[in-house]
Amino acid sequence: MNIYLEKLFNKYSVSPKNRYEIKQIYDLLPANKKNNLINNFELLMYKIHRIEESLKMEQEILLDRIIPDIYDIIKKDNIEEVRKEIDSLKIVV
Repeated sequence: MNIYLEKLFNKYSVSPKNRYEIKQIYDLLPANKKNNLINNFELLMYKIHRIEESLKMEQEILLDRIIPDIYDIIKKDNIEEVRKEIDSLKIVV
């Protein structure tokens, strides 16, 4: 394992899950890409942090707002409202 990579993991307090995934990718990279990863590690960690924060926020919205609303509709036995709510959650790609 690259000692610089280990130092960066410690410096940025990278989670065990992210360490594992980064190591897996790192081992597959050609030498120049490995150097780019190490040289741009701060930017990588910033982007990972932003993605994790976004996912956390979306999870909170789902758990705190949407799911209780769906349960309320189900309690009312209004299946058509449940279908509308589920359809509104579908992502259009």
